[in-house]
Amino acid sequence: MKPNYIEVRIEQLKEEADKIKDHQWPEDMVSDKQWYNRIIQELTWAKEMQEGKVTRNCFMEEAV
Repeated sequence: MKPNYIEVRIEQLKEEADKIKDHQWPEDMVSDKQWYNRIIQELTWAKEMQEGKVTRNCFMEEAV
């Protein structure tokens, strides 16, 4: 079976996020881990859309 780019990229991002050390960030800044999680969430939603198995709306639909 040919690897799915989205699945492979999600796993890569999870591994990269796990390597990031936690830092104290000002309240108005997004941490690196939060940024990785946001990208993972978007890719997960895109994969669900591609497969026609959407379990929830992408957060981007709620606010811009």
